Amino acid sequence: MEKMIHERIDVVSNQTNDHSISMNDNHENLSQELDILRHMVENIQEEIEESGFRQEMTNIDTNKRMNLLEMALNMTVAEIQSSKSGHADFANKTMSLLRNVMDIYRNQIETENSTSAGDNLIDDVTVRENTTTPSSDSIDSTLPEDTCTHPKAVTSNMISCSASSTYSRKHTCAKAFDGVLQTNRVGSTWASKGEGVGAWIQATFSQEIIIKEIKLLQRFAEAEANRQVDILYDGNIVQSAILPARGSRHWNVIRLSRGVPSSSLKITITEVYGTINNGFKEISVLGCF
Repeated sequence: MEKMIHERIDVVSNQTNDHSISMNDNHENLSQELDILRHMVENIQEEIEESGFRQEMTNIDTNKRMNLLEMALNMTVAEIQSSKSGHADFANKTMSLLRNVMDIYRNQIETENSTSAGDNLIDDVTVRENTTTPSSDSIDSTLPEDTCTHPKAVTSNMISCSASSTYSRKHTCAKAFDGVLQTNRVGSTWASKGEGVGAWIQATFSQEIIIKEIKLLQRFAEAEANRQVDILYDGNIVQSAILPARGSRHWNVIRLSRGVPSSSLKITITEVYGTINNGFKEISVLGCF
């Protein structure tokens, strides 16, 4: 009887071990499946965003073509009205006008494909401060004497960063400080994950910077542009600013009348023009260090 009991115990024990091994295998397989699914979801999200980007580009290109065609037709009609008696002269002028239209179109296409860092086509738009918050003048009274007379750009190797969320591995906070200005293109941008109001990005400097200017370049799609931000400096100094420039063709430039010493900079989105995956194409900080 005792032998039978021991044999039975051994059988149950072996079955239990086999069941445990099977459970571990199932758990590992499930974890692998979940990782694969997460990766698939991330790829699908990126494809959706890129598809939206391509549609935006198609719409812009179509609008440009329509505007150029309308311009050509308007000019042609005007020439018809002024050249009724001279058909040869009219034909020559019409061909000249159409050649000019084609030149304009080619120049626009070349401009879109050649934009790079430092491109003069990315112009500046001065940011308007929100009058409901302390202005830079009232902030000035709390700051030491300004000694920063020749500010320069803070380089990316002096900046570490964090963010409230990241859309994907291709849209990390570091992309906002890498100095790459790929306007009207997917890539090299910080994007939050489904955030609008409340999304934030923070830069921590390797040494204290006397900040004199902050330049914010929005992401390409205007449907996810940011309308207003709060900027937090050391000492709980907060500045609120409205960003008039949408898209990635114009810098929103915040100029400080006096330098603000700070070892970090946190930008929080407080109002948006629209919400998808809000973020910034590029953030440039100028100061003395």
